Amino acid sequence: MRNKYVFTAIMLLALMFAGIGFTTAYVHYERAGQEKQAFRVVTSFYPMYIATKNIVGDCPGVELQNLSEPQSGCMHDYQLTAADMKVLSRADAFVINGAGMESFLPDVAGRYPQLAFIDASRQIPLLEDNAHAWMSIADYKMQVQAVADGLSELDAAHRTVYEDNCGRYLEKLEALHTMQQEVLKKAAAQNVIIFHEAFAYTAQELRLTVAASMDLDEERQVSAGEVADIVAAIRQYDVRFILAEERYGKEMCKTVQKETGATPLYLDPCVQGSDEADSYLNAMRANLELLDKALTMQTAAEPGAAVCRQGNAQAVSRNARPGAAVCRQGNAQAVSRNARPGAAVCRQGNAQAVSRNAGLGAAVPRPGKVPASRGTGGMPRRERAYA
Repeated sequence: MRNKYVFTAIMLLALMFAGIGFTTAYVHYERAGQEKQAFRVVTSFYPMYIATKNIVGDCPGVELQNLSEPQSGCMHDYQLTAADMKVLSRADAFVINGAGMESFLPDVAGRYPQLAFIDASRQIPLLEDNAHAWMSIADYKMQVQAVADGLSELDAAHRTVYEDNCGRYLEKLEALHTMQQEVLKKAAAQNVIIFHEAFAYTAQELRLTVAASMDLDEERQVSAGEVADIVAAIRQYDVRFILAEERYGKEMCKTVQKETGATPLYLDPCVQGSDEADSYLNAMRANLELLDKALTMQTAAEPGAAVCRQGNAQAVSRNARPGAAVCRQGNAQAVSRNARPGAAVCRQGNAQAVSRNAGLGAAVPRPGKVPASRGTGGMPRRERAYA
């Protein structure tokens, strides 16, 4: 009997020590896991996530998480959830676009005063209050550098990783910028309409003049008067293209195209997409390819000749020679059958024609040039030196 009690006591002690051993091992395992994921970086939304993803890469000991879902879009009216607050409570760094994009920042700063913010737009000269700076390749490069600098300062242990990854990503962005310069050669001096404020940066980098703008989203109700204003701006400034996001601008583009013939170009504002590190590069490259194709087709359609766009009677003579431009407003407009190459026609009036004997390269005065400003609803141009 006594041996039975001794055996039971030994078994209990063995179980107790085994339990202590397993518990200690589990705690060490958990701590080791926490140490490997010790530096936690949270980004506010998609463009900042992709920029930071390229900087962090596969760096061990760094955890990257995006606050919003990849398909959330812009953060203008985003409402933080309980899950979001939990994520932020465990973060060491919060990468934001800034410039007013994340309206919830005061709430976050108030709840988590120790959380470090990395403002990607802090040193960028914005277009008025337009926070969509990532749509400028030049500005996005500055944002990427700002994020890398911020992470390096907060997490010096991984500084070299951040700097090396940043350098490689900036090289890719520079190649994209070079591609943009080729498109710029065809785009400069064009007048456009934009239906998403993000594309104000696209227009600026391609030196397009914004004749009028309208920011469309799921809640935007467009009045008949606004449609009329857009149509008037297209006719007044001879706008050929409308830059829009297909999801919110397609119906409006159809209406305006039917009235004016202006061609909608549906661009990607890069506010949502895949988890791939090159997703921004791919989206912007697709934007540039679309613009390049549209501008090339425009040039090839009528070599040297422009077709009149307004008036009750508009026609290009069957015998108009290459290089002749057609008047654009008025009740009766035509190019003389014998107009010589290079002749240009005035743009307003009830009856306008190129003289049969107009000399090579002769031009008729053109009243009513597009003013230096961006026109109805336009945004002021921000000057920048281009490479």
